[in-house]
Amino acid sequence: MRKALQLLAGLLLLAVPIGVMLFAPRSVGRWFSDLEQDTAVATIGAAAIISVPVVTYWTSRVLEGRRAVEAATRSKRVELYEEFFAFLGAC
Repeated sequence: MRKALQLLAGLLLLAVPIGVMLFAPRSVGRWFSDLEQDTAVATIGAAAIISVPVVTYWTSRVLEGRRAVEAATRSKRVELYEEFFAFLGAC
């Protein structure tokens, strides 16, 4: 019974995003086609003005996080190499 419930919950969690991905573009397209041309152009412009800085900000945050991970890995690697060469020098 529990496995069937888990399977049903998993299928539901997959079905909802797929349904949204299929339904959202169609409804947005219908909404834009119902707008006047000037209003549609202004809406697209406003969306671009808002979305470009947001995408740029999140991209820079992701890149900073990657750089931080690389720097931490590099410092650990240097310590490991120092221990290895100290061991080789002791032999």
